[in-house]
Amino acid sequence: MPIMESVSSDTYRNDKNGELYRNRKLYDCGWGQEDGYEMIPALPFNDLIQLVICFDDADGVLTRNEKFSNVLGAVSVIMQEHIGEFINFLAEKVNTDFFQSKRMKQNFKLFAFDKKLSGGAGGIGRKSYEDVLNESPEWLEISSKVKQQVYE
Repeated sequence: MPIMESVSSDTYRNDKNGELYRNRKLYDCGWGQEDGYEMIPALPFNDLIQLVICFDDADGVLTRNEKFSNVLGAVSVIMQEHIGEFINFLAEKVNTDFFQSKRMKQNFKLFAFDKKLSGGAGGIGRKSYEDVLNESPEWLEISSKVKQQVYE
């Protein structure tokens, strides 16, 4: 387990590898957003979505729990800072076989597209991820297809 050393009021250094992180609110597992760390510089959308897509791929470096923690962080950052890019990504994937595998469906359920089916997980402050997405007209155009493919 890495030990984080405070560098400033909101910046921390990993003692093992020297990487810098900032403290931020992350995934809501049903009882409020968890405090966590985000690497500095922040990962771009394409790297974040790859963490979600490749969650169960074996790499021998991280434990499953460490990977899951990274995936929850990636989902949170995507939903907080990359919503437009995420909706565009989903629009490209929705009419393909992208969500065909059970693994991919499970990975994308973390985005809590449907608050009734997500058990209260996922959210920013008092808004569910579903509510955040519903603010976008582009999401409303594809939401039923995405939900059907992910939750079927």
